[in-house]
Amino acid sequence: MDAEMFDEKLNEIAWNISRKNFVINVRPYEDKELIPLNIYLKKKTLLNFSIAEQRNFNPDRIFIYDRKDDLYFSIKTGYLEMELEAGDYTDRFFFTFLEKIPSVEASEEKTEPCSLKPVNVLLNTIEIFQNNRQEQLEITILYDSYLANLRLYTINGRLVANEILKQKEKEFQLATGNLSTGVYIVKVNTTDGKELTKKIEIKN
Repeated sequence: MDAEMFDEKLNEIAWNISRKNFVINVRPYEDKELIPLNIYLKKKTLLNFSIAEQRNFNPDRIFIYDRKDDLYFSIKTGYLEMELEAGDYTDRFFFTFLEKIPSVEASEEKTEPCSLKPVNVLLNTIEIFQNNRQEQLEITILYDSYLANLRLYTINGRLVANEILKQKEKEFQLATGNLSTGVYIVKVNTTDGKELTKKIEIKN
């Protein structure tokens, strides 16, 4: 059941349904649909888009789409953080997802399941891929920006790598062969002020 929003707050994000604001949006399960979000900011704000919980819903990828820049940011296992000026953003940001994406092998040689690399469907912003076969974390910027900072944390929050990139680099590989097997958090900052995070699994 949809639930319309009536209380006005300092900063607000709502589902856009028939040009009205809703805090709950129940809708048919439709792959690749662009579901509009309304964002109202009374002052300059640092926004964080993330998935808090999934129930009976587990697509391969979940995105925030930025219509202004025509960019898709994957947020299923991480978050997108960006700063916006005060104003009303009613036709810029959308929620969307892909139910199933085929995989291709990371190399022509026989690979282990952990080295299967997802096809770049809709992903046109930042690619974060843990290549366990090559024992390296691979970061690629796929739009008009550059890498500024790469940090790698254990699942408990301990910083294990911090790379500050001063050159205009769109690709970077971080060696992971010396790290223990486990789940890690990658944080990537770009020169245009965006931060994207993702969980990865390192297997050594």
